[in-house]
Amino acid sequence: MSFAPGRPAVQVRDLVKRYGRVTAVDGLDLRLDHGQVLALLGPNGAGKTTTVQLCQGLLKADGGSIEVLGADPTGASDALRARIGVMPQGGGAYP
Repeated sequence: MSFAPGRPAVQVRDLVKRYGRVTAVDGLDLRLDHGQVLALLGPNGAGKTTTVQLCQGLLKADGGSIEVLGADPTGASDALRARIGVMPQGGGAYP
């Protein structure tokens, strides 16, 4: 985990996630620099929750890549997981 200057906090490239025949996330590219705040907005079924769970390492992508603080969140260390926070619409926070 590093805070290297010029390196994004989160980098997502060509992310794909499928549930059977349904493609929930299709080719997503996203870059978040340190200090940026992101809100994901969209209708039900748009892939918002899936995207967040992929970035947390709770789901495995079917394609593409994700880096959070320079590391793949899938199978992430406790130290990396402790640095990932999410604030859902209802106002409750979960790691």
